Parts: sequence; C-alpha cells; structure tokens
Amino acid sequence: MATNPLRVALIPFTGIDPENDGSSFGSKIARRATNFLNSSPILDIVVHGSCNNVCMRYLSMEEIQRKASLDYIIDGTVRVSSTHYIIDVDFTDCTTGGLIFSERFKHAKDDPDIDGLAEEIINQLMITFNFLFIAQMPDRLHA
Repeated sequence: MATNPLRVALIPFTGIDPENDGSSFGSKIARRATNFLNSSPILDIVVHGSCNNVCMRYLSMEEIQRKASLDYIIDGTVRVSSTHYIIDVDFTDCTTGGLIFSERFKHAKDDPDIDGLAEEIINQLMITFNFLFIAQMPDRLHA
C-alpha cells in the first residue's frame, strides 16, 4: 500500500537588510535544505528554483494551495549582524494558513559550514514532517 507524500515548497529566505548579503545567504541555505529534503520519501518538494518568484509571497494561502497543490510552505528571513546570520524559519500549513512553528537559528559569518546549518534546520523540520505524515496517514493511503 502506497501513501501520497506531503507536498512542500521551500521559498528562498529573504534578507531583511538590503545592504548586507542576507538574501544571498538565505538562498544558499534554502537550496541546500531543498537538497536534503528531496531525499525523504514522505515529501514531494517543489523545486527550489520555481519558488524564486517573489509574487508567490503575496498570494493568499488558498491561492498557493490551489495553484501549486501544496500542503506546506517553508520560508523565512535572514538578518545580518556584525558576527552572525540570524535565520528565522517559518513552517506554514497551506490548508489553514496556520503557522505550525517558527524557529530561530544563528550562524557565525566566518563559519563556512553552511551544510551544517541546513542540516540543523532540516532536522527540526523532519521531526515535524514525520509527526504530520503519521497523523495524516489514514487520509493519505490509497490502493
């Protein structure tokens, strides 16, 4: 018996301060996180590049769900301090528009291990995805 995967879009994280490289860093993190998420059999990830359309940020949850058939959206912001990137990640249910969680992560600007930060973000998300998938399993089963 097969199950339908959860359809998720990961929108590149937006830099709040236009004079710093927050948007570039946020895009790199989102790209790496998408690569990690793509390996999960319970998820159907909307390709990162197709989420670069900024207009998607201004659509209602109902429009996003209808146009892209999404279950969830992951997006966030990046602020840059003198020593750190501060990343706020939001995980939203497209059906209800409700925020499932919002987490803050810090990453030293001089630390080149972006994959480690992406993994930390993904580990937090996968705990939630696994719970949601199991909770919705009866609805997702098909012959």
